[in-house]
Amino acid sequence: LVFISRFPSGQRNRSATHCWKQDAGCRKRWPALASPKMNSPLTSRLGARPKVQHKRLVLDANILIRAVLGRRVRQLIADSCQDVAFYVAEANYDEAEHYLAELAPARGITEAVWQASLKSVMTAVQLVRLGELSLMEQEARARIACRDERDWPAVAAALLLTCPVWTEDQDFFGAGVATWTTATVEIYLRGS
Repeated sequence: LVFISRFPSGQRNRSATHCWKQDAGCRKRWPALASPKMNSPLTSRLGARPKVQHKRLVLDANILIRAVLGRRVRQLIADSCQDVAFYVAEANYDEAEHYLAELAPARGITEAVWQASLKSVMTAVQLVRLGELSLMEQEARARIACRDERDWPAVAAALLLTCPVWTEDQDFFGAGVATWTTATVEIYLRGS
């Protein structure tokens, strides 16, 4: 199944591919340690329409990096992507790629391996293009200016999508958007 969502502007997004059967010819390939759980069906009881994701969460670059280099964040995303729509601003994706190119070799991880891991994570995450964020850029820059203005894309995405940000960066605190850290995000992911 391919989940096609729409951004608030009405533009279609086909970046989120949902297919949970391993080795069934699916485009999505999760390693065994991060296989999504089959605890909720993708369709309603009647099987007539896809399950709607009511929760949304914007990921900061540091969370993407943790998903690629670690296990816990990757597992949380894998376990929750049926119920939660994950988003990342294009600038944050680029930032994660930049830092992964530096961090991965220091950990003995080849470029091919971390690139494949990032691509795998991105099958559950929807990319929010810079053009989409321009609607909220001015307000986001104003909110984050006193901390680190370079973080404006994640704030803009959170404002645009009216959802919290998952981050380990304390610069987001006081920016007027809800934030979750990896230590507490399970409360949001598992809550009703």
